[in-house]
Amino acid sequence: MNDNLVPLLPKSQWNALYKKELGHILMININPDLSRISMALNCKDTDKTPFFLIEDSDGLDILSSSPDTSYQMDFILDNKTIKQPFKHSSSANFGRFKQLFYTARVIQIKAYVSEEYSTDSKQQKHSPVHDLRFQNRYAEIQKEPSPTCSSKDHT
Repeated sequence: MNDNLVPLLPKSQWNALYKKELGHILMININPDLSRISMALNCKDTDKTPFFLIEDSDGLDILSSSPDTSYQMDFILDNKTIKQPFKHSSSANFGRFKQLFYTARVIQIKAYVSEEYSTDSKQQKHSPVHDLRFQNRYAEIQKEPSPTCSSKDHT
């Protein structure tokens, strides 16, 4: 994404940004500190899978739905935790994530180094490596089918 454009876009909400060079819309949410999350929950192409990408204020990738990530991630939607929702986008877990996502006011993403991650939150012994929050204003635009998704062979 053009980093010169980021400071000009509305913050703390989802924006639909038309990418002329790609010929499609990108859904992006920018924090006041200019960190951002791009996401697609519903794919137009059945050969693609939903994705997310979080970048820091300099535009460097921090976290993504890529299967080769060394992190385990919890998405907290208005204090309801969904563990690893993008791991299997056709699962009931992902369906529950989407249902909660569309009405959530706040998205929090906590990432843990894989070997320190516990599926039992009571046994979580380590602080997350990343703990990011985004306001989820205008989340309903994520219901639109997106051509911007990941290839199944990459997720």
